[in-house]
Amino acid sequence: MRANRWIASSAIALGVLVGVACVTRLPLASPYLVTFDQVNFALSLREFSPPLHQPQPPGYPLFVAFIRLLAIWIANPATVLAVAGVLGSAMAAWLVWKLGNAVGGLRVGWISALLLLLHPVLWFGSLSNPVRTFLAVASCGAAYLCWRALAPQASPVEIGACFCFFGLMAGFRPLACITLSPLLLAVAWRRRWSPAVLLQSAALGLVCALAWLVPLFWASGGPAAYWQLIQEYGSNELAASSAVLGGEPDRARRMLRLAFVWTFFGTLAWVWTVLLGGWRARLTRRTAGFLALWFVPVFVLYAVLHVADPDQTLTAIPPLCLAGGLVIGHFRTVWRISLALLACLASAVLFVYPPRGVAQASSLTTYRNWSDDTREAMETVRGLEGLGPVQLVLVEPHIPWRIFSYYFPGAPVWEIYGERVERVLQGARVSQIDRRVRLAAGGHVVVVTAPHSSQVAPTLQNRTDFRKIGYLWIAPARPGLSLRIGTFAFEIAEI
Repeated sequence: MRANRWIASSAIALGVLVGVACVTRLPLASPYLVTFDQVNFALSLREFSPPLHQPQPPGYPLFVAFIRLLAIWIANPATVLAVAGVLGSAMAAWLVWKLGNAVGGLRVGWISALLLLLHPVLWFGSLSNPVRTFLAVASCGAAYLCWRALAPQASPVEIGACFCFFGLMAGFRPLACITLSPLLLAVAWRRRWSPAVLLQSAALGLVCALAWLVPLFWASGGPAAYWQLIQEYGSNELAASSAVLGGEPDRARRMLRLAFVWTFFGTLAWVWTVLLGGWRARLTRRTAGFLALWFVPVFVLYAVLHVADPDQTLTAIPPLCLAGGLVIGHFRTVWRISLALLACLASAVLFVYPPRGVAQASSLTTYRNWSDDTREAMETVRGLEGLGPVQLVLVEPHIPWRIFSYYFPGAPVWEIYGERVERVLQGARVSQIDRRVRLAAGGHVVVVTAPHSSQVAPTLQNRTDFRKIGYLWIAPARPGLSLRIGTFAFEIAEI
C-alpha cells in the first residue's frame, strides 16, 4: 500500500511539473529553428552523422533517438525540439523533487523542483538549446541515485543503478557524466564497496554505454575516426579559452566570470530568505558534505575548461536549487508557502528582467529577439522565393548561416566575417579567396546584417535600388548591379 502511494505521488508530481513546463515554455517557443545547434539536431532527424555536424560532436546519440521518437508524432522540427525542452526541464525538476523528498521531506522537494523549473537558465536553455536541459537531468538523476547509494541499507541494486544511469546519460550529455564522476567516486569511497560489486556495477554501466557507443562509432566511421573528430572539435572549442589547456589569460578570466555569473545569479530568487531567518536552517553534516561534493567539482571543471553559453552551467545549478529548497523549507507553514511563492515569482522576474551585464544572455528578451528576427527573415526570404531565385549575402550576421541553408537549401549563401568570405555549399562552408564575387542575374539579392553592423548601412542606406526590411537589404538581381562590402566586391552578371 505504501509503495502504491509513493508511485502515485511520484506520477502526480511528474504530471504537475510537465504541466508547468508546458505552460511556461510552449507559448514562447518559436515556430522556426533559431540557433545553430537546433539546426544541427533538425538535420540529424534526417541523417545521423557527427562528422557532418548532424548533430555537432560528440553526437548525443540518445538525444537524437529521443527527438526522432517525438518526430513520429510532430512534423515541425522546431516544435519537436520545443517539446524536448519541456520534457527535459520537467524530468530534471522531477528528479530534484525526488532528491529533495529524500533529503528534507516533501516540502523541500516541491520548493527545489519549482526553483529549478523556473530558473532563468533552465528556462532559457529549454527554449534555445533543449539538449542542454539534459545537463540538469544528468545532474539531478546522478545526485538522487548517489544519495540513495549512500544509505547504510543500500543494496548492490542501488550501486548498479548509479553506474547504469551514468552509462545511459553519457549518451545524452557525455561531459556532464565526466564532471559528475567525482560525486560517484566519493560515494564509492565513503561506502567502501567491495571490488566485486564495483566491477559488476561498472560492467553494467559499460553495457548501457555500448548501447549508444556502437551506433555512434558506426555513424562516425569507426572508433579511430570518432576519436580524431573529438580531438579536432575539442581543440577548436576549448583551446582558446581554457586556462588548463593553455588558453589566453584574458579569455580564461572572462570565462571564469561568465561561469560565476550564470551559475549564481539565479540564487537571487531565494537567497534573500536567509536574512529573514533562513540562516537558522541547519544542514546535517551528511547533507552539507553531499551538496559540496555535488556542486564544487562540477563548477570548477566548467569554469576552467569551457563555458560559452549560460545553459552550459546547468549541471551546477540544481544543487543551488536544492539548497534554496532546504533554506525555505525550514520555515513554518504559512511563511514557507509565502516565501516559496515569492521565490518562484522572483525567478520568473529574473528571466524576464535579468540584471545588467552577462546575465542578460539567458533572458526572455534575448530569446525573443532571436525568435522575432529569425521569423521576419525567413518569412521575408520565403516571400521573395515566390518571385524568383534568391541569393543571400550574410555580413557578420546574428542569424547563423546554417539556418538560411536549412530553410533555403537551393539558395546560394555567401558569408563575410572580417577579411574572409565563404560560400555555403550543401550545408558546409567553402573558402572563397577572390575578393571579387559574381552573383547570378535574376531574382533578388538579400544582404543580411547584424543589428549594429557598420559595414553595410553606410554603403546601402543612400541607394535607391536596395530596400530595408528589418536587418535585410533587398534588391532585384539585375545585370550590372554591384555592391562593395568592406574589401569585397559583389557583381551581378549573366552566368
